[in-house]
Amino acid sequence: MTRRQIATDTEGLLLGDLKPGARVGDYTIEATLAARGTGVVYRATHLVLPRRVSIKVMPAIASYTRSLGAQLLKEACLLEALDHPGVARVYECGVMPDKRPWVACELVDGPTLADRMSRLMIDDQKMSAIEIAQLIRDVADVLEHVHRRGVVHCNLGAHAIVIGGRRRFAVTLADWSSARTFDSSTPVPMLPKSPTRPHLSPEQRVGGIVDGRSDIYALGVAAFRALYNQFPDAGLHPPMNDIPPMLAALVAQMLSRDVAARPTADKVVAAARFVVQTLESEASDDIETGPMAAIDKLVIDEIEDVPSSGIPTFVAVDATTVPTGRMITSEQESAAAGEIEVFARSSIRDDHP
Repeated sequence: MTRRQIATDTEGLLLGDLKPGARVGDYTIEATLAARGTGVVYRATHLVLPRRVSIKVMPAIASYTRSLGAQLLKEACLLEALDHPGVARVYECGVMPDKRPWVACELVDGPTLADRMSRLMIDDQKMSAIEIAQLIRDVADVLEHVHRRGVVHCNLGAHAIVIGGRRRFAVTLADWSSARTFDSSTPVPMLPKSPTRPHLSPEQRVGGIVDGRSDIYALGVAAFRALYNQFPDAGLHPPMNDIPPMLAALVAQMLSRDVAARPTADKVVAAARFVVQTLESEASDDIETGPMAAIDKLVIDEIEDVPSSGIPTFVAVDATTVPTGRMITSEQESAAAGEIEVFARSSIRDDHP
């Protein structure tokens, strides 16, 4: 393949290497969608099956070499191990004629949370409290599964939360290019605070220990921005206006700088469900039964304490605690990495023409 002159997006990654009509495996490229950490994402259609997919392809530039190709395939392996309607399915992967790897995934065709908030801000509007509580509940539901499998998303910005998209679940998490396992031996890179990465947790900014509560912090950042139309900042005191105290308290707990003080994903699901049901009950003016009558007993059992103020609180979890369940371990990750490395050495070149 000859080098083509291509455009550059706002993140400095190269786009447009594959033009509409180009072939990738058994798929035909339709359009360029976005650039991610490990490649360029295209919309494509299967040549035979009635299937539209998103295909991520390693860019055709010399700086994107074997290590990035291995990372792209590792990302596909982690996604393949997850089984939740809020995570896109991996269909297949392969190698281009010039030895660049590609991965075809289920197409998630819908607006991101960032898109929705931008449109609302243009009209001087914002999401309702119930919508935000539902969003927290649904994203945390996906994270609960992901974390129980021992995986951390690590880049859960508003750009990575897709709303709707005619799917079985209300939200879908995208951009898994930074995902890692809880006990990964790969050092966590230091990622200083940046306007393009406001969702990074304090521990990610200093290269500290990362677990599922880093994703909880990122979700808290997205919820805070949806609530107040601004990013959280220690020097600012956002106006409360009509913000329900329960919802504000939950978001504040998710944004705790102390990792151990943040709730785990299952606790966020329970608390957000509590908030949603309470707000819906209040909206229906069900004064006689009260909001507590609408709360499922299982939800109450999951919340450690519901004080008289009605604001759920959480028991702090030790920073070394890891959720139980069938997890993807570092040994499995290393085994997969070994297989990928063998594949990379035989199939992925160090540079491209």
